[in-house]
Amino acid sequence: MRFSVIIVSYNSSQHIGQCLKYLLAQDFSDYEVLIIDNASTDKTLSLVNVPKDRINVYTNGRNEGFSVSFNKGIWLSQGEYILTLNPDVILENNFLSEINRNINKLDKNVGMLGVKILRINSARIIDSTGLVLSKFFRFFDRGSGEKDKGQYDQDNEILGPCAAAGIYKRALLDDLRINGEYFDNDFFYLLEDFDIALRARKRGWKSLYLPEAVCYHQRNGSGMSYRYRQRFTFRNRYFLLIKNIELKPEFILYFIIYDIPRLFFLSFINPQALITLINARQSFIKMFKKRKSILRCVQKEQACYNL
Repeated sequence: MRFSVIIVSYNSSQHIGQCLKYLLAQDFSDYEVLIIDNASTDKTLSLVNVPKDRINVYTNGRNEGFSVSFNKGIWLSQGEYILTLNPDVILENNFLSEINRNINKLDKNVGMLGVKILRINSARIIDSTGLVLSKFFRFFDRGSGEKDKGQYDQDNEILGPCAAAGIYKRALLDDLRINGEYFDNDFFYLLEDFDIALRARKRGWKSLYLPEAVCYHQRNGSGMSYRYRQRFTFRNRYFLLIKNIELKPEFILYFIIYDIPRLFFLSFINPQALITLINARQSFIKMFKKRKSILRCVQKEQACYNL
């Protein structure tokens, strides 16, 4: 099978019907769909638990988060390529065929593919054309909020794809797997796509952007509050830095210029973000251990199985 489309849902009844409608209308047929539901309390399951070819639904007893659920979907899937798809994304009907057409021309070391993601109900406003790491070690979606004027219409190399609609080669995922995890379970939610992209780059994998494949994203379709999302973005950024970034002397300068003022600012507007950071102290120890495992994989040039 060419593609396994994995959708992680959580109270997604407002969007998942449209997502599946456009997904099942693709002009390409060699794919399966796996829906991993995180104990939704709305009508999500009633919308997806209907007879449809290619769709398999699995339910978690509680909200396990994005990473755990996607890992479950990967374990259960059969496709040569994995498409991670948010339930608030709709695909143009040639999305999979465009990806497949380009796959046939890729070098073997290309393991991730990014696509043009536009915002739903907006006049060609860009949501993401790939992931970007800034000078101050901030993490962005390239082009986010810009008007789409064709400025990102060239195939080029990117850091990695946004996991709202990201394509990952199974061989890459198997190469990056650590103790059974592809995406890092400790991230739970947000920035896990940056983590897997950075780890893949260390292993010699590349990521390409394919502007011909277009989809549309509502963003935050599960309705999580901004402050809730800020808590995980704030904490997971430090997870990323500990695991993946080489700590050079200039990092201290960046920390003084950006991080200390941000810590001070958040202590007033969202103190729960600081509490989340403090409560993650045991997880930070785990991140240092994972960093050692990742470096060991790179140095020995071996697959990251069961380290």
